[in-house]
Amino acid sequence: MEPPLKSSIMAVTILAALTSSLIACATQTDGSPTPASTPAPTGRPTIPGQGGTPGSTSKAPVPGHDNSPTSNIDPCTLLTSADISTFGAAAGTRRDGLDADTRGCRWVASGQYTIQVDVFDKLGVKDIQATGEVKSIPAIGSHQAVQFMYGPSCTVTMAISDTSRVDAAVAAGNDATKACQVAAQVAPLIEPRLPGGN
Repeated sequence: MEPPLKSSIMAVTILAALTSSLIACATQTDGSPTPASTPAPTGRPTIPGQGGTPGSTSKAPVPGHDNSPTSNIDPCTLLTSADISTFGAAAGTRRDGLDADTRGCRWVASGQYTIQVDVFDKLGVKDIQATGEVKSIPAIGSHQAVQFMYGPSCTVTMAISDTSRVDAAVAAGNDATKACQVAAQVAPLIEPRLPGGN
């Protein structure tokens, strides 16, 4: 049996450790949790709930603010009202990303799927963050293209340059097949309005 003094010191030490951990757990900090060993994402926001706030507006791209061929693209102009009517979707809503170099526009076909077109001024195909394989698909018009899954959404990406791209992403609940079918229909509609390409 241990002497009472040694047991008391150990008990006080354990009590102090528990008290300090409880105090630390009760402290609130604003922001989103991010593991210390992983940098916060700077790339692609996800569907649904992609960057920005619903219906948010942002500053219009500033001509010449950088050397990106996509810096002047308003993603809400990449699909026309005629294009959108073929999908039975409502008018687009601007949805901007985590930084000034990412812009998006979302169209919703109520109860069916969500279409989002994102413009990345400083992130190319090599910078894609995906939860599945990034696979090459045949070029769309004059643009190199890849397809990938990010959660339940399916995205067709067109390379504009090595460091810029435009994504056509679709979420159809948990129906990945339908999401990929619609994304494959959206991408060719926006491609002729894009700069660059092969």
